[in-house]
Amino acid sequence: VPWPIKRVQSNDPTLTSLNLKQENVHLTLGYSRVQDHPFHVLTSSLRTNTFLTCLKISAHRFGAAGALLLAQSLKMNTTLIELDLCKNNINSIGAAALAEAFQSHPTLTRLDMSVNSLGDDGAVAMARSLESPTTQIAILSLASNNISTTGAVALGAALRGNTTLHTLDLSNNNIRCRGTAALDDKRVVLDLSSNSIGDDGARALAGTLTTTTTMKELILTRNPLGPEGVLSLADALKVNATLTVIDLSRIACPFIATAMAIALGINTTLETLIIQNSEVGDGGAVALAGALKVNTSLLKLCLGANNIGLAGVTALAEMLRENMVLAELSLSNNNFGLDGLHVLADALKVNQTLTSLSLSNLQRHIDLAGGLLVLDILTVNRALRELGLHNLGVPYDVETAIAKSLVDPVRAAWASGEADTKPTREIPLLP
Repeated sequence: VPWPIKRVQSNDPTLTSLNLKQENVHLTLGYSRVQDHPFHVLTSSLRTNTFLTCLKISAHRFGAAGALLLAQSLKMNTTLIELDLCKNNINSIGAAALAEAFQSHPTLTRLDMSVNSLGDDGAVAMARSLESPTTQIAILSLASNNISTTGAVALGAALRGNTTLHTLDLSNNNIRCRGTAALDDKRVVLDLSSNSIGDDGARALAGTLTTTTTMKELILTRNPLGPEGVLSLADALKVNATLTVIDLSRIACPFIATAMAIALGINTTLETLIIQNSEVGDGGAVALAGALKVNTSLLKLCLGANNIGLAGVTALAEMLRENMVLAELSLSNNNFGLDGLHVLADALKVNQTLTSLSLSNLQRHIDLAGGLLVLDILTVNRALRELGLHNLGVPYDVETAIAKSLVDPVRAAWASGEADTKPTREIPLLP
């Protein structure tokens, strides 16, 4: 029996969290029924262990048989708070057994059941667990489980009376529009990435956004939204007063950035907008830049891989001269190089609120000249703490000098107002 499992068996008071993958322990059950098999020892030990609060058993493929053993032990366990069962081939039979145990577990609040081939039957079983007034589960992942509309409708019905679950991850399933419409507006975080949600589903979510008093984060990446669906969401954001994060990446709708820009001109609560790999282009970047000249809430904007060129980055640079709220900007993998860096440099000598800027993997390298320009920026800009410059042809010695400058105590003291002396640029020795 591996040493970490022996510690669980002995009720070691110093062991409160166990990640078997990190401990390099393998628990594939196979056809073994031997009582001293590590998996048997672990599950039986959970009945009497009173110190372990976090258990991660991902990617061990113990199947439905292992899930049945685990379920029996969980009915007697009273301390687990977090349980990760990702990638274990649990299927609907194992899910039914576990769901029964989850119903009455007094402390379990975080549960990962992703990538387990649960299907709709498994989702229905989990719905019964969530319907129980004694369930304590607050964070649940059912990602990548072949759940369709049927399973989503069952989950939606169960959640109408549920007051504990605030985070639900249903990404990489196939719940479609009707499944989306079945979900209520009480969740705080909802991940519906890759669920074949079209415009009808987006309209249902827009309705949710206009009524919710709790939702703070909505993730809709890789869904086939068209202009009508995107516009519905944008209209909802004009009146929504709770959402702080929305991710609309990998949605092939050129209208998406313009629609969000219109919403940002009115919305006062959204803090993070992520639109990556979504054909934003220069036009979308210009629209967003214009909105951010008046918006006072957005703190983070991610526009990576959107074919933004010089015109788009110029508009964003002009925005940075006026916006004194935005703290993080990602422009990685876009279509500009040293020309775009020059216009950003001029803006960053004025802006003193942006703390993180990512320019990694631009389609054109900035090379030595760009690296030296960044060093010049850091002698004037007080705010920047993180700079992504990977794969841009900047010599290693210059990259090192930039990294040192970002954490330089002289610059830090100057930035905080504790010192009046500006940092000077040290020209690195180049080969």
